[in-house]
Amino acid sequence: MAQEHRSQRTERPTARRLKKAREKGQVPRSREVSGAAVLTAFLLFAYLVGPSWLQRLKGLTASLLAQCGRFELGEANVLAVLHSSAISTGLLLAAPLGMVAVAGVAGNLIQGPPAFTFKPLEPKFDKFNPLKGLKKIVSLKKGVEVLKSLLKMALYGSVAWFAASGVIVGQPLGRMGAEGTFHMLASLTGTVLLHGTALAAALAALDFLFKRYDHTRDLKMTKREIKEEHKETEGDPMIRARIRQKQSALARSRMMAEVPNATVVVTNPEHVAVALRYVPGETSTPKVLAKGRALLAARIRAIAKQHRIPIVSDPPLARALYRSVAVGAEIPHALFRAVAEVLALVLSRKGARARSPLADHGARR
Repeated sequence: MAQEHRSQRTERPTARRLKKAREKGQVPRSREVSGAAVLTAFLLFAYLVGPSWLQRLKGLTASLLAQCGRFELGEANVLAVLHSSAISTGLLLAAPLGMVAVAGVAGNLIQGPPAFTFKPLEPKFDKFNPLKGLKKIVSLKKGVEVLKSLLKMALYGSVAWFAASGVIVGQPLGRMGAEGTFHMLASLTGTVLLHGTALAAALAALDFLFKRYDHTRDLKMTKREIKEEHKETEGDPMIRARIRQKQSALARSRMMAEVPNATVVVTNPEHVAVALRYVPGETSTPKVLAKGRALLAARIRAIAKQHRIPIVSDPPLARALYRSVAVGAEIPHALFRAVAEVLALVLSRKGARARSPLADHGARR
C-alpha cells in the first residue's frame, strides 16, 4: 500500500506544501557543504597566512620553553606562565578558528535561508515507541547513509594515501634533520589538505543536489491532494459561485438604484438599454449609470418610465455604449457627437436648452 501510495505522488509540491514543510523544519540541508566550506576556509588560511602563522607558533613555543627553563617552581610563577600561555595561544588560534566558524555558517546559508521553528523540539510520544525506533534504525535511508559514510571514508583514505605517497617518495633519502622533517610534514599536510578539499567540494555538490531531489520527492503530491489544497485556499467551487452570484446581485441592485438619476436611457430598442447622466455644470462628460441586456434592459426601461426619464431609441449608439463603456465610467471621445445629439434632443424636449453645450464641444473636436 505504501509503495502504491508513493507511486501516485506524481505532482511537484506546491508552494503551500513547501512552506508548511519549512514551518516544520523540513528543509534540504547537506552537511557535506558545511564541511567543504570549512576545509576550503582552512586551506585558504594555510596558503595565505600559513607561513607567518607557523613562525608565530614557533616563536610562542620557543618562548614557553625558555620560560620553563629559567623560572623557579612556585604557585605564583606557574599561574603566571599558564595565564600568559593561554592568552598567547588564544590570540594565535583566534584567526583560524574564527575563519572556520564563519565558513561553517556560510556553508549553511548558501543552501538557502534557515528555517526558524520550534516544531522539531516539540515532544512527540510516538518517538518513544520502540518498534518505530527500530524501523528507523533499519530503514532504507539509514542504510544509504551508512553506505555513503563508508564510501566517503574509502575515498578520503585513497586520496590521502596517494597524495601523501607522492610527497614522501619525492623526498631525498637520508636523515633530513628537524628542519627538513618540519618542511616535509608541512608540504605533506598541504598536499593532503588540497586534495581532500577538492574531493570534499565535489562530494558536497553531489550531496546537495541529491538532498534537494530527495526533499522534493518526499513532498510530492497526488492529484487529489492538489485539488483538496486548491479547495482549501480558493474555497469550494460551489461556494465561490454562490458568492459571485450574490456579488452580482448586489452590483445590479446598486446599478438599478442609480437609474432614477439618469438624464436619458438609450435603447436598442428591446434588447439593450444604457442609462446616461449629464447635467450641465455638474459634470464635463456624460457618464454611464446602468446598462443591461434582455430582462435587465426591460427593468431599466421600466424604472425610467416610472420616473419619467426620456427613453431614446438609437440601436448603434446603444450597442456601442454597452460594449465599450463600463458602469460608472465616462463616455469616450469617439462617442461624444452621437451622445451629444441624443442629449440635445432630450434637452430640447424639456425646453431647458435648444442645444447641448456638449454638441458644440463635439462639433469643435
